[in-house]
Amino acid sequence: MARDVRELEGAFISEIYAALLGHGDWQVFLRRLTAILPNGKGTLFYHDVAAGAGALSLSANMEAANVDAYNCHFSGRNPWMAKAMLRPLGLGVRAEQMFPPDELLRTEFYNDFLRREGVQSGVGVTIFREQGCNFMLSLMSVPVDDAEGNAAAELLGRLAPHLRQAFAYYRGAKPTGGAAPPFVGAITDALTVACVAIGFGRSVRWANAAGWRLLTEGDPIGIDARGRLKTCSAELREAIALAQAASDRQDGAGKRV
Repeated sequence: MARDVRELEGAFISEIYAALLGHGDWQVFLRRLTAILPNGKGTLFYHDVAAGAGALSLSANMEAANVDAYNCHFSGRNPWMAKAMLRPLGLGVRAEQMFPPDELLRTEFYNDFLRREGVQSGVGVTIFREQGCNFMLSLMSVPVDDAEGNAAAELLGRLAPHLRQAFAYYRGAKPTGGAAPPFVGAITDALTVACVAIGFGRSVRWANAAGWRLLTEGDPIGIDARGRLKTCSAELREAIALAQAASDRQDGAGKRV
């Protein structure tokens, strides 16, 4: 199995960029990744150091009720997170390196959460961190031998730079319509940053949760009946007009959407 995991690296990298370009699906990528470990459960998630909690932004092969339970309660009781907050970016590690397995079996996290999913081990990697938030990829599973576990952890480490590139693209590129991937919305939500992307004619193309709250409140920005951004601020209207003029010229802001 360790050999097979290494051979799958190229296929998973291709799936990352296919999903990034809209020719693939992040959910499918994550679900296929879980197959490298027995009874694999996959998550793209974040953990906020200051809050001592986080959420599963995207999951595969997990019961919806357990995902909700993690987001509402168990994220603050995850014993793997203390060391996960300190590990180097892009380093794939095994759960046993994060917390002693014998102690894990005595925790609420194992008995009331992991055991419901039939797992007690896994591998993980921190993709990037910012302002105290860590964004990670994790695969949970039943215990495996060292060769299998090490190979899976190494694979996640080798995928991490490509996932980081995808996240950087989504955060820096102008959306072209529709919803952003779940984990992208979670990133901006976790950082409590309001993000609203507008297209030609001030059409609102995408917003995260904080952005939609601003639009709903209508101050300082709102959305009209035609789905266009509106504001009472003359300075903001001028800034938007300048940005869209630059977009029309295809300098600075990029091509018009």
